[in-house]
Amino acid sequence: MSRRVLALLAGAVLLALSSCGASPGPSAGTGTVGGPASGWERIEAFPLSPRTDPVVAWTGTEVVVVGGNTGWVCPPGADCTTPTALASDGAALDPATGTWRSIAPAPVGLWNSWGGDWDSVLVGDLLVVRGTKDASWQGYDVVADVWTDLTPPAGFEGRLVASDGRLWVHSGRRILSWDPTADEVRVEASYAPARPLQDTQLFVTPAGPVLSGMRYDDAEPDEPTLAQVDVPDGAGGWERFPTGQVGWLSHWDGTRLVGVEPGDADGGEVNGWDRAYPYAGSFDLEARRWQALDVPARDWDLEWPVSASVDTRILDHGRLLDTTTGAWHHVGRPESELDHNLTATWAGDRLFVVGGVDEDLGFAAPAGPEAWFWTPPER
Repeated sequence: MSRRVLALLAGAVLLALSSCGASPGPSAGTGTVGGPASGWERIEAFPLSPRTDPVVAWTGTEVVVVGGNTGWVCPPGADCTTPTALASDGAALDPATGTWRSIAPAPVGLWNSWGGDWDSVLVGDLLVVRGTKDASWQGYDVVADVWTDLTPPAGFEGRLVASDGRLWVHSGRRILSWDPTADEVRVEASYAPARPLQDTQLFVTPAGPVLSGMRYDDAEPDEPTLAQVDVPDGAGGWERFPTGQVGWLSHWDGTRLVGVEPGDADGGEVNGWDRAYPYAGSFDLEARRWQALDVPARDWDLEWPVSASVDTRILDHGRLLDTTTGAWHHVGRPESELDHNLTATWAGDRLFVVGGVDEDLGFAAPAGPEAWFWTPPER
């Protein structure tokens, strides 16, 4: 499975609490979905050439779009190498006025190679980008309009997690944070349980750094490997909590860790398990309790395959969960022929989508250029 697929599967949606004897609360998803949503608006005068998978970021006042693949596009399901026709130019959109302005070009070509925030994240005023043509790290100051080369500390791999002006990472037996502007590193916590979790994802929470992951040798014979959560115990150690899901926990909404992949698994006809286990679920950090998540099925014909999550708005492959109300919505799609390699981000209360390729025209080059806003239904 490719890194992009793993990122998208990990990449986000939340809570419809349906098991463990609990009644769904105000922020629990019901699993019901409204009809295909309207609210799409095309952004005119997009100033860049057609491209797929550009880096995008919301600064609080502007949407920054930079880089992207301007050449051959890897078809869905194919095992492709990194594209070589990477752009370095960019532009910024002021949604309040609908106007674009050019920004300083990046020193090298770059792109949104893993999807979501795996390879780019805004840390204060610095947009940190790891997905570059020459495997370097670049920083773009969104205020000064200046690019700088970055040299990350050893061990900074995996998903980029930003909190309080720093990047955080689980690196071996430590949790590290890095201020890329001051180039200062510090150890936030020791992580040395007797049986550390594997394939971890890190979340920065009010309880401190929290890890979710798997322990592949913990499963009983003919039983699945389930996700687990390690939480600081307040005394320098860690307390482990099991879940009942076979999928990943990948999003922090301020209260819960959440993973959203529809469906379940029963192990198949050979060496089947005693029951089906869901891929999705949520772990309430304050209550230290896991519950299953009822995720609506995807409707690939009606939805744009866009994913972008922030706080309590979690969008995964065209389905939006508002965790403040528990309501699911189909985002639908605008009047566009684009199918794949779209990049999305939340820009305030609206979803911004850019880039893409039209499968019917083939994957020789990106289509477009197109950029869109989507306004969610009122809560």
